[in-house]
Amino acid sequence: WSRPSCSACCFTIVEPADGSVIEISPVTIRGRTLPDAVVSVNGELVDVDSNGNFSSQVALDEGPNIFDIITTDAAGNEVATQLIVSFAP
Repeated sequence: WSRPSCSACCFTIVEPADGSVIEISPVTIRGRTLPDAVVSVNGELVDVDSNGNFSSQVALDEGPNIFDIITTDAAGNEVATQLIVSFAP
């Protein structure tokens, strides 16, 4: 029996919801993971607080915007997700 990596079960994007249509740029991507995890949004490292919360303010281009969000826990386990939001000013 092998316990699943907590990075897989403890990584959540809080906002914005995938598929959202946003009317104002920039937007803040917020999420939760393990406090000792490393998070990046489109290759840029994001600070994770002592509770595992993270946020990244990103500028949007008109139309669909794709964000690759990757979290890596202390054991080196990596989880990646893609968030797509559309900007319609």
